[in-house]
Amino acid sequence: MTKRFKNILVIGHNNKFEKLIVECLSLHYTVHTKINLHNLEEIKRKEIDAVVFDAIDRRRELKKEVKILSELPIKKIVYLENASQIYLNSKNVVPYSVYKKVIPKNRCCSRLRNYEENLLKNKAEVVIFRISEIFGPHINCGIIHDLMYKNHVTLLKGSRDFIYEGDVIHAIEVALETDAFGIYDITSGRSICIKEQLIDIISRYKHRKVKVKFRRKQKVKLIYNCENFKYYKWAPLVTLESGLNVITKNNNLGGKKNEKVQTSHH
Repeated sequence: MTKRFKNILVIGHNNKFEKLIVECLSLHYTVHTKINLHNLEEIKRKEIDAVVFDAIDRRRELKKEVKILSELPIKKIVYLENASQIYLNSKNVVPYSVYKKVIPKNRCCSRLRNYEENLLKNKAEVVIFRISEIFGPHINCGIIHDLMYKNHVTLLKGSRDFIYEGDVIHAIEVALETDAFGIYDITSGRSICIKEQLIDIISRYKHRKVKVKFRRKQKVKLIYNCENFKYYKWAPLVTLESGLNVITKNNNLGGKKNEKVQTSHH
């Protein structure tokens, strides 16, 4: 069952990523930005019937925004959040999955789970994406961003799953076009060791070597279940190497010559 929407409100914390989302969605929808959630009259006047809310790297509490979002007279909500903030602050063990009940071990996890629960209580169709380590030329946070742009980085040992920004936007498009509902892990499904693999790969895409310090006695292994959203014919297409190649070219980082970039659907 396909559901199309006329007016979509995009709320983002990252201006570059927000513009990319708007650019892609504008091909099929009328997309609005810079509308404050507290301005309910404007939301009604613009006849907003779907909202894409990017909370992946939000540093402040979202209690008020989530409350308003859950009460808006709209048909669909697509909410993006940082999966590691949920799972690393829970008592769950690997592999992590939306099929497991998250058991919070601190206030951070409890707060994020409350956001999810408040949204899911809404009558509108709500899709919550727990995003793994997102990266791309429009992303200004995360492990890959720090390794590509900083000279000194402190990390946890272990493995991570990285997902390219274009694959996340494709997931948003699919969520808007289908009757998808609930919580989904949006990941590549490929876990990479930070110390033994990722740093070596990154070194091939930039001239300056980054100095990495690992926190003692801390090792994190993140493995997700990325199969459930594939029911809607979504799948990650961009490899880590292809994504890094795009970052290098877009930002003139001067990396060594690499293989041809894999074509994305964006």
